[in-house]
Amino acid sequence: MKPKQSPPADTSRVIAARHTGSIPKGSSNKVFFTHHSVEFVMGTAKHNEIAKVHCNGKEHLIEEVWQCSHQGHLMCRKCCFPSNLIIPEVCPDHNTPVFLDKSTGRSVRCQQVTCPANKTFNATCSWSGPYNEVIGHLDDCTFIPGFARVTMYKAALKAAEQRAEQRAEQMAEQMAEQKYEEFKQETVHRIHRIQQETDQKYKAMVQYSKQMNSDLTQKYNELVNLLKNPPWQLTEQPLTTPPSAAAPSAAAPSAAAPLAAAPLAAALTASAATTIEEEIPPFYNGELTWRITDFSLKLERAKTDTKHRYLESCPFYTSVGGYKMRVKLYPNGDGPGKGTHISIFFQIMDGVYDALLDWPFINKVTFMLLDHDRREHVYDAFRPDPKSCSFQRPWLKPNLPSGCPLFMPLGNLKNHAYIRDDALFVKVIVEQN
Repeated sequence: MKPKQSPPADTSRVIAARHTGSIPKGSSNKVFFTHHSVEFVMGTAKHNEIAKVHCNGKEHLIEEVWQCSHQGHLMCRKCCFPSNLIIPEVCPDHNTPVFLDKSTGRSVRCQQVTCPANKTFNATCSWSGPYNEVIGHLDDCTFIPGFARVTMYKAALKAAEQRAEQRAEQMAEQMAEQKYEEFKQETVHRIHRIQQETDQKYKAMVQYSKQMNSDLTQKYNELVNLLKNPPWQLTEQPLTTPPSAAAPSAAAPSAAAPLAAAPLAAALTASAATTIEEEIPPFYNGELTWRITDFSLKLERAKTDTKHRYLESCPFYTSVGGYKMRVKLYPNGDGPGKGTHISIFFQIMDGVYDALLDWPFINKVTFMLLDHDRREHVYDAFRPDPKSCSFQRPWLKPNLPSGCPLFMPLGNLKNHAYIRDDALFVKVIVEQN
């Protein structure tokens, strides 16, 4: 902390001079200032530059000298202008333009003075030097009495503590800002990494789904071709009649054999088709792609007709011999999403292989609403709660459904191509065992 200077002459006379704009005649060549809570009086040479500068307090030494055009009026920067004023422009006493008087300022700072302790404490210090070196000398002067030195030390210590506290606060703020920036960068990096991982997983799921659907379509076509062109050949066999029946004519066997072969082939074909449909369900890889047509009509019907509040998908399976499941979709929402969202739920059904499966059901379930343009699909997922009754082994009827009542806001359906030709696609992926 740099000490400040008081008026060079009698305090009341110098203050009056500041308001009148005139320099008091007969001013004494003394400088009053305070250093570390101790007031000092310093003598200067006669006709010195310091006596010409208006300074109105016992707090500091003069550092900057400003001058206005009114009779060479000199002013101390700290005394005559507000501290928050960046560049003074007008003299506060005469309302005239001012400028920084560097020449007078150098004269003031270079003026030779003696040790202030000589006048203040009647000391005999032999030091003399420039005006701007007084503060540095007082910190080392050995002629200052002990009580004044103790006061100076205490004030200096208090000032040092205040500076240390301010410095600590600044460092704490800087460290907090640095930690925040590090946390922010780490969070952004983590979000970016999660997005990349999610995109990769999603692409892998889509590729896997395409492959499985392709394999399923190929197997279905093979079965259809097999049924249309069976490898066996039906041969004509004569019809046998009971012994009591009359013997048919000679032409009867040849005419009746083709007629009997056609119903037999139809029966075999129907039996084979029924068996294949029961043993190999349409979706047996834990994935369901559900195309919902006439969605606008079904949405309006769900709003008014309580019997048609939801739609049910066909059953699908985690694998051949796996869990049997289906999906329930509420076009106008259900529970907290009623009237505002599309709600979607997952439901476990009783299957023929339940006795061989592990219970409760714990496989992760992922719902997807597909964008026809493949830009931004909507998806949500959950992992079943083993304690919930919805995921225990069902008995004779499906379990209570569980899922996402706030799956998709109805207002967002127009944001992307989720609906095209009044149809939307819902995809469900169940984690494999």
